[in-house]
Amino acid sequence: MSKGYKQCILVRKTDGGEIRETSYIPERFAVVGNCIRIKNEDDTWTDGWVVKHVGHYTDAPPDWKKNIRKHRQNTGDSLPKN
Repeated sequence: MSKGYKQCILVRKTDGGEIRETSYIPERFAVVGNCIRIKNEDDTWTDGWVVKHVGHYTDAPPDWKKNIRKHRQNTGDSLPKN
């Protein structure tokens, strides 16, 4: 069994329409039509997310905080403002 991740488009129906989310999920759950639950930033879970599209594979999801920090350092955005 693979332990990688796939970038997926997830959709969840709401009373006012639908919410779309792009997320890296474990490869074993990354099947179009699968209904999954995802963990929120506050460590709660939300059910009802349907996998609509499966994208590319990666061994580990990107560390967005690290990428943003690196970008700021490379562009000078992290320097103090005068």
